[in-house]
Amino acid sequence: IERAKADRKTIVLAEGEDIRSIQAASMIVEKDICDIVLLGDAEKIAQTAGDISLDGVTIIDPKKSEKLDEFANTFYEMRKAKGMTPEQAKETMLNPLYYGVMMVECNAADGMVAGACHSTADTLRPALQILKTAPGVKLVDDLNNKQYPMPLDTTDQDIVFVGRIRPDLTDDNGICLWCCGDQVRKGAATNAIQIAELLVK
Repeated sequence: IERAKADRKTIVLAEGEDIRSIQAASMIVEKDICDIVLLGDAEKIAQTAGDISLDGVTIIDPKKSEKLDEFANTFYEMRKAKGMTPEQAKETMLNPLYYGVMMVECNAADGMVAGACHSTADTLRPALQILKTAPGVKLVDDLNNKQYPMPLDTTDQDIVFVGRIRPDLTDDNGICLWCCGDQVRKGAATNAIQIAELLVK
């Protein structure tokens, strides 16, 4: 806690209307650990909070944010080669998970926390699309266009292909994914390290 106080950061809690996020925000601000942003409808957050103090907590509703158009345009530029339209980009930025990650990308926050009421896969996907992957890892995850990692695609390359990211039905906090790499050229151990970097980053 003392290290966090000494190197003060701004952390976004994307699931701001969830009581657990509200309780965490109140406790963190009370202990003066870091600056906290809750994402969500201010009235719903206040109603859910009840007597919980949110003094010192910043509340941002993506729908009403002055940064919405800027974030949507940034996301559109990132994804237009994959068929994203400006309208789809703006609709996507209304999702607090995407909005929160874009805050980190645009240096409006230092980190985002989510997963209280969303699956790990849903939480991870915006980070992969916006913050990108670790060096040597390529995300191939577009099932609508039948694009997913295939062993032949990695032949004679050092890159690791990751995709088919989805919830693990046997573990509430788990995810399943496919990964492919040229094991003979590069080695399974190196691939495993890079995949771990991708998931943690």
